[in-house]
Amino acid sequence: MIFVRSMMIALMERAAYELLADALDEGQTSVGTHISVEHTAASPVGAHISAKATITSVRGRKIEFYITANDGKSEIGIGKHTRVIVDEIRFMEKYERIYMKNKIILVGGYCAAGKSTFARKLSQELNIPCFEKDKIDETMCDGFGSEIVAIFEKYKKGSENVAFALMLHITELLLQTDKMCILESAFSLEEIDKIKILLEKYNGKCLLFVLKGDPEVMFERYVERDKSGERHWIHKPGYKNWFEKHMPASCGLEGAETEEKIIVDTTSFDKVNYDDLIAAAKRFISVN
Repeated sequence: MIFVRSMMIALMERAAYELLADALDEGQTSVGTHISVEHTAASPVGAHISAKATITSVRGRKIEFYITANDGKSEIGIGKHTRVIVDEIRFMEKYERIYMKNKIILVGGYCAAGKSTFARKLSQELNIPCFEKDKIDETMCDGFGSEIVAIFEKYKKGSENVAFALMLHITELLLQTDKMCILESAFSLEEIDKIKILLEKYNGKCLLFVLKGDPEVMFERYVERDKSGERHWIHKPGYKNWFEKHMPASCGLEGAETEEKIIVDTTSFDKVNYDDLIAAAKRFISVN
């Protein structure tokens, strides 16, 4: 996983949040109001990144911190951070009215990279609805039955194309009402461009997570998943041909131009720090 500056800042901010959390009364929380960070050094691949916060000033509800990040060998970031203690319920009501507007989190990348699992984690942690293109595809095909496949073949359209069109329509309805959502799929660059056009129309922003990994490992996972018998019937056109068709498009997603992008190596799920990724997503939705 590439440890980008935004993730380092999110980790440092979380260290301050956790340091203060135990001292708060019931019904209180703290929110960041200022952060100034210098990324002083790059981290080697595989490094374990940690953050530390120290309280430097307490003035009523305003708490100031000195924050640092370390990769186990040396300091990689330093900064100052300010948090304010607030009533949690009142703050969240105001927060949802002001900040959670016209923002989309995209989870894309390689086939069998764990996109759906991660998107659902985000949805649960952030309390934001998640729309998976495969699920839309499956629901649609269940409604029409297996006969729908012949219709798609006749007009040389795959059911996944219709599923994406429906996903785009749902997204526009949410953007029209200032709502957030998470979209998950093995997006192509063409699909990302269509989402960007929609965001421009509603002055929206997006955070893109690109999940990637060793193609051989991804293919093995893909085959094992399909052999389990748990996959929907619409996804059974033959392992090798389907994988070779979709992998080039999803691999190109690393070059997608979006406001914010985080690339995650999921060759080994055990090495993925989901807490850091969720923290980065929380930071994205908390900035106006």
